[in-house]
Amino acid sequence: MVYADFEYYSENWTNIVIRAKYKYYAIQATQYINNFTFDRIDEIILKKMGDNIRLCQCEIIDYLYKVDSIEITNGSIVTKETLGDVSVSFEQAKGIDFIIDETKIFEMCCKWLPINLISRGIC
Repeated sequence: MVYADFEYYSENWTNIVIRAKYKYYAIQATQYINNFTFDRIDEIILKKMGDNIRLCQCEIIDYLYKVDSIEITNGSIVTKETLGDVSVSFEQAKGIDFIIDETKIFEMCCKWLPINLISRGIC
């Protein structure tokens, strides 16, 4: 399940990922969220925490896209991408590695999601 569809992403977040690439990154982001929450997000939690879950996914999507962009552009990130008449803008990458850092993704989950959702429940 993708928590934030492209319309939500484009209206509430940065909108750097174009529609054609969105689903690829959204599925990956969903998988990270499900792994870090131990698949605990159900319809009840989604109804209660929906915006936080969707915004968490949006942040992870942008991060994954930026990491991929750095690999493709050899040290720069794509800051804007247009499909009609192909327009791409680049910016020098700062603070983003070439490799996906799952610790950063976990920290994003910690920022947006309540601790009891990402905790294993072990004291």
